[in-house]
Amino acid sequence: MSMNNAWWDQYLAPILILFLFVAAFSLYYKVISSGRIKRKFEHLLSPDSFTIRWNLFTRLLGFGLFGVLPGLIMLIKFAKPLSQYGMNLSNQSLTVYWILGLSSLAVLFNYFAARSPQNLKMYPQIRIKRWNGTLITINSISWMAYLLGYEFMFRGLLLFGLLPYFDLWIVIGLNALLYSLAHIPKGRRETLAAFPFGILLCIICLEAGNLWIAFFAHSALALSNDMFSIRYQTKMEFIR
Repeated sequence: MSMNNAWWDQYLAPILILFLFVAAFSLYYKVISSGRIKRKFEHLLSPDSFTIRWNLFTRLLGFGLFGVLPGLIMLIKFAKPLSQYGMNLSNQSLTVYWILGLSSLAVLFNYFAARSPQNLKMYPQIRIKRWNGTLITINSISWMAYLLGYEFMFRGLLLFGLLPYFDLWIVIGLNALLYSLAHIPKGRRETLAAFPFGILLCIICLEAGNLWIAFFAHSALALSNDMFSIRYQTKMEFIR
């Protein structure tokens, strides 16, 4: 085997991971920014149905492009179990403590931050005036599905998947940088905050040996932000 072939075989996995990241995010943002696709939804649905179904579509699309498809490709190509990408139950007690601690901080943070005008312009993404239990459940499940795929991409592939090939801090730095860049469409505040938050999540997930801390902390951040945002919106309300 030539030196070039040996190098290619050694680094095929990280090259494929980075390619999947670029391809998944490029395709995702191309689809959700497509005026033609969005107009098809608008044409077929009432305004309330549109905002629900469009957000369901974009979140499930993210779940598929960031999680399901890359996971299947890596599984088929390298035959490594998903547990090697952080999908495992290692260090359960430590994991639970971190989940509870970070989730509590996320809820406390959003109690104050969600009321800002900038936040209320964006959240909740589903712009419905009256929120019942069914809609809250749909919103929560779709958010968590999206974030499971999202965290598999960032903490699964781009952290645990790259760690065997590069220095620890190179992997963490690259992960946090890409995580920050992925937040650009959500505005400057989230983009800047994502970098240190990304570093923190990487360190904690590496300590625990799994990605569940990042997934549940991220879910608590997103769901509590939506709940507080609904409460602070002057034209939205919770109903039974």
